[in-house]
Amino acid sequence: MIELKKFELHKTLNTITFEDDILNKFVSEFAFLHDIDEELVKIYLYSFLGNAIADKVILNPTTDKNYYISPNLWAAIVAPPGTKKSVLLEFFKKLPEDNTKFLDIATKEAIIEEMNKIKHGIFAVDELSLLLNKLKNDAEYRSFILTGWNGYSRISKKTVSKENFDEVISIGIIGNIQPDPFFKLVLQDNLNDGLIQRFQLLYFNTNYKNTLTMYSPPSHIFPHLKNIFKTLNDKKFNLLLKNKKFKTFQNRFIITPTLNAQRLFVIKLNFLRKQYKNNHDNKLHAFLGKIDKVVGSIALIHAILRGIRTENFEVTKEDIFKGFEFAKYSLYQFFNINEYFNSSNKQKEQNNLKYKVLKKLVQRKIITKRELIQQISNLNTVSDVNKVLSELEKDNIKFRIEKNKIII
Repeated sequence: MIELKKFELHKTLNTITFEDDILNKFVSEFAFLHDIDEELVKIYLYSFLGNAIADKVILNPTTDKNYYISPNLWAAIVAPPGTKKSVLLEFFKKLPEDNTKFLDIATKEAIIEEMNKIKHGIFAVDELSLLLNKLKNDAEYRSFILTGWNGYSRISKKTVSKENFDEVISIGIIGNIQPDPFFKLVLQDNLNDGLIQRFQLLYFNTNYKNTLTMYSPPSHIFPHLKNIFKTLNDKKFNLLLKNKKFKTFQNRFIITPTLNAQRLFVIKLNFLRKQYKNNHDNKLHAFLGKIDKVVGSIALIHAILRGIRTENFEVTKEDIFKGFEFAKYSLYQFFNINEYFNSSNKQKEQNNLKYKVLKKLVQRKIITKRELIQQISNLNTVSDVNKVLSELEKDNIKFRIEKNKIII
């Protein structure tokens, strides 16, 4: 019997650990020596691991034979300068053996030509805003890239272009971006529809950290991590999966969880979505609608890491549990981002309103509350005026009120 309680969202990823103790040690040491959050290291690691196996395996998490999850994860690292985003991204880009998977932000035609040669491409970009601007300004480019999020969609040459392209589209995105551009391009502009829900791996931090980096890859840890990525790109890995006689879908091996894991996946996913059904935020519902991607991908990554050691590729109930623990963190970050920008905008609006009232007071010297309401669109009632005047008093702006007239 699966006991269900209210989902308590997680501020950290401390509840998720690897079965490989050397990987756990890598995460903790890397974070300590860089003076950064362990969550940031884990998100990069999961992103690159997921995209390393995205052209090889997919998850069929339920008894529905047409329901697949590809681990080509999209991650947005939202943080100001000085938080070592660039350093970490460049470090992790060196781990995969096959660097031909990395895509440049080019024209759609150039990417199509590149995707003809490889099964799966990854945008690992230090300035995610460049890609987002491209998506914003080119509808065809945007449609093509968004289709690649599924990881197993087939695009025919008739619907893409005249090029000879009739292959499965699988595109991963791992990108760094500063908070203001992220807000403008993803939350504020039209890009919020269909885009933010695909970035299921979110990291958000507005704290500026310009500390010295002591990091030098420990000799006993870095080679181990490098070897994991080498194994995942090795032909022997594909042969091992083939020998297990897994079914395939569009050249990818299908891994199905154990029956108990399937039950946990369905019950917890329905329970999680039901918990927020009365929330009226459309972006939240869009995000929840895709959250099965992160649950299944994290579970699959853990199963594959265990499988390359034991040669037993089975997604267990414990793997699915870790997927949901990550989903709780992703949801926490989603709420954290929205709350931050909403409160920040309200503060900006309040400051702007205070400036407008103060400007009128200085210009007129004497003005009534009713005149302020008539001349400033954001003021609707006398109560609104009183609130702004109260804020101005806190800022040591000197004025007095006589018979409803404000005198400065």
